[in-house]
Amino acid sequence: MLYAAAPKEDELIIKLDNNGIWFHPAAQTPYSATNLPKDYFSFKSSKEIYWKIRLSYYDRPSQMQMFDVIDYFEKDHQTTWLQPKLEKDIKTYFFNKLDWLQLEKQLSTYIKNQHLRNVVFNMDTQPIFTRSSNDYSTKPYPPSQPQPYPPFVWPTAPKPTIIDATFEVLFEKATFNDGFVAATVVNGLQSLNITIANTFIKPQFDFIKLWFKKKFDKPAFKVVIKGSLLNGEFTQEYTYSEEISKINEDFIEQCRIYQVEGFLKKSKEESKKLISISDIFTKPEVAEIFNQETLNELEVINQILAIQKVRNEYQLAFLSGHSKVAAGKIMVSNAPTLGFVFCFQEESKTTFVWELLESNATYLWVFSTPNITFNAMVEVVQLEMSKIYKYHRESYLKRVQENEPFQFHRIFHTKPNETEEGKNQGLELWIANFNKLVF
Repeated sequence: MLYAAAPKEDELIIKLDNNGIWFHPAAQTPYSATNLPKDYFSFKSSKEIYWKIRLSYYDRPSQMQMFDVIDYFEKDHQTTWLQPKLEKDIKTYFFNKLDWLQLEKQLSTYIKNQHLRNVVFNMDTQPIFTRSSNDYSTKPYPPSQPQPYPPFVWPTAPKPTIIDATFEVLFEKATFNDGFVAATVVNGLQSLNITIANTFIKPQFDFIKLWFKKKFDKPAFKVVIKGSLLNGEFTQEYTYSEEISKINEDFIEQCRIYQVEGFLKKSKEESKKLISISDIFTKPEVAEIFNQETLNELEVINQILAIQKVRNEYQLAFLSGHSKVAAGKIMVSNAPTLGFVFCFQEESKTTFVWELLESNATYLWVFSTPNITFNAMVEVVQLEMSKIYKYHRESYLKRVQENEPFQFHRIFHTKPNETEEGKNQGLELWIANFNKLVF
């Protein structure tokens, strides 16, 4: 009776019989999945045959495992089988050369040919074991022509598939990160995860990527991809996108203008309340893109004037640049047309000045009533603006009540058909009237 030493953590005891190999008690592996030439030998049927093996190599692409046999023994006692640490979906089990002097003791019959020599060593050494008649199987090994057993052939490594193609990626499907754009493209049935480098790219750009397609006037960008695909894994070697490479400081400045343009295109019904300039830039991350913790109100107004030329641009420039306009108190209206509300606060009064684009006059609400909060005054002005939107300007002028908590005034602009000299004189007159009412 032979006993096997207790297996180490990286070793495994397997059972063998003439039908197959038991790597664990739950399943049997046929010899056709191994390199053992089972057509040319038989194990003893009177004993249970065991080997102790150690995994020496694993080839993932071909799904092949290679083992060293480190002990041969027979079982007349209870032997503990270890659950093998084998990868799933193994197709081939390869045994390194077996010790013939040990293997022969476990065989009942064999044919000593080249097929058997291919998997053993020590075959030509004088055996230390002498076979008796009791060691042979009751069924003699068939001497007729056995099926030829092909020698084991190492599986060839799979070759990678070369990818060299141009793909289109929707801007909305791309992800902007620090220094690169990530995207997924589909090549046949295989999805390829790619990155496109650009040191100017920031994660915050993900919030404005839909503006990029407006700038490029197309929903997707093209990317040239070179790489290889092996076992479902893509190795990227080169990527380039002409559109992504054009994203720089000037490009982002254009996107900022697009945001203002988007605000200009909002419907009149969308905004019936006064909003601050910073509300045009709805996300804090967008403000970070422009490297500004607080947005410059005058700069935003100048951008709007650059996009949309208006005849009262001089009045708007004067109001937005006035040193006494309350900090952070420039607001925007979008009904009945786009306009700006400037707040001037003095000790005894607060004045809201409404300058509509393309208007022929400036509207002023002057509050001198004490004990009224700023927010309450804003609500009153919003209500009055909605009345103008509802009744139109001339009707509103007739409806303004004398007992309101404010005084209402209107200052006319110069007429558009006047000469440049006349416009300058008209602007001076407008400024004089403005200063008289506000200060």
